Parts: sequence; structure tokens; C-alpha cells
Amino acid sequence: MKLKIILQSEFGGKQKTLDFDLYQKPIVTKVLELLDRAKQDVHSSIDFRIDSKQKQSDQTSLELAMEMNRIIDTVNSLDCVTIPDSCYLETSIDPHLQTDKLNHLHLIFQEYSEKYGVGYDETQELLERVNILVHLLESAPVEMDQVFIVAKQEYYRPKTIEGIDVTLTDEDHDSRLPWGMWGYLELDYNTVGKDLGACFGTDDVVLATEKADELRQQETYAPVFAVNFVEGPHNKNTEEQDKAKIQEYYAWCSNNNVPLNYLEPKYKVGRIRLGELSQEYSMEQIQQLTLEYPNIVDIVAINDK
Repeated sequence: MKLKIILQSEFGGKQKTLDFDLYQKPIVTKVLELLDRAKQDVHSSIDFRIDSKQKQSDQTSLELAMEMNRIIDTVNSLDCVTIPDSCYLETSIDPHLQTDKLNHLHLIFQEYSEKYGVGYDETQELLERVNILVHLLESAPVEMDQVFIVAKQEYYRPKTIEGIDVTLTDEDHDSRLPWGMWGYLELDYNTVGKDLGACFGTDDVVLATEKADELRQQETYAPVFAVNFVEGPHNKNTEEQDKAKIQEYYAWCSNNNVPLNYLEPKYKVGRIRLGELSQEYSMEQIQQLTLEYPNIVDIVAINDK
């Protein structure tokens, strides 16, 4: 089986595809069945996000930090929620070093979205941008080459859909591996909040230990796909690197006395891998592709047998 993400030019005249070879796993079969069911819904549509970062571009960490501070000003002026002064980012310190501020901003987004829902009002839409900025800033300086894509087949999402139980099983979680760094098709987190693996990735010991009840492990699957491209094809995860990252994660949990049974499958670090890119691209080519074709218009599964 293959999956194609269809990209389209700004004015709709041209299309390109990102092609993925899918693994033979039960979770892949289940996600494709749900994708097919979702596409039959007359109200279904494509939602997507493409985050692109380039070395030596105008999109510097400082500019994004200043944007964050401007959004905080705007959110506070709307009087629906108050973001404290302590959350303003220091422009003299690299944003990814301001972990407490970024975590607090993410929590504000999470709590407001859980209370009112996505797209509720202008405040929630601004907090969506806060959430994106947090993810852009928290893991590393922005001055790096990266393209991160999320493609979602939107549909009404109860936990059970006409006989399909979309709850993730332990077997599904066993397909979870450290975050892909080049061309792996992953099941997107698609959950408001932060899981234990994300705490490890950002060294958020407070949330993982003192506020563990606020963690949000992924519980369900949906036709939502993510793919990450960082630095270049040479950066693609190897089996040895994945094993080392997994051991590092468990050591982090042990050393910080995480009060959870983190050896359970649902706590495994990373995302559920569904397949990998079948085409060859350089970092520059991926950046150019998403610049020239910035819209995602379809997600197509193909049985090539």
C-alpha cells in the first residue's frame, strides 16, 4: 500500500505529490479504513499545516519571540483570558532556554481549547498561533533547516464510528518510535496537551513529575498524518539511533522518578510510524517544493498490488 499527500500551487494550477510506502501493520490498516470512511462524509475536508524553517532566513528566533509577545498583548486586550506578565519572552535569551514560560503558554492554550473548543473565538485562534510558536521555539533554535507537515482528513470524531473503535491498543502503541527526523510518515499526535515523551524532549520535569495528572497521552487514532524533514536525508533515523533514544528516555524517566508506569506501551516515546517516503529529496528540494506548492488538497491511499 502507498499513501500520497497531494500538494497544490497557490492558485490551484499545478500539483505535486509526496509518496509514502506504508508498513504492513494492523494500525496502518485501521487508519486507512478510517481515512476511507472519513472521505465518504459529505462534510469531510482537508486541513493541513506546513511549518518551514531555513537557516539564515528572516525568520529568526528573535522575530518569533517578538511575535509571541505581540500576540500576548492582543490576547490580553480581548479580556477573555489573562496571560501573566511572567510569560513574556526575554528577547535577550534564546527562547528554547525559557522552558517554564513556553510550558505555561502551552498550558494556557490547552486549558482554553479544552474548555471552549477549537475555532471558538478570536482568542482561541490567537492561542492556536501561540501553540505553534511554542513548538517552533521550544526544542531548538529556529535557525535550522526543517519542514514539518501535518495533513488531516477532517470529519466528525466520536470514539466509535459505526462499529469502528478508534481507541489505540497496546499493539498499536508498540509501533511507536522516536520522532522521525527525515521522511517517516507518522500518525499525528492529534491531541490537545503534552505527553510524557514530549516532556522528555523538552526536559519538562515539573509536568512529568509534579503534575503528571495533566499529561495527555494519545488515546485514539484518526486520519491525521505527520512527516518531518530536518537538515537532510543523512539525518534519517537509524535503528541504532532509535534504540539509543529509547534508552535515553527510560533513563530520564528513572532518574527523575516519574510517578507513572512508563514501561507501558502507551508511554513509549515518539509517534506511531506508518511508513516512509519513497522519493528522494534534498533539504533544499523539500523547502522549494513546499514553497511552490503550499497547499494540501487531498490524501490518497493506493493499493499497488
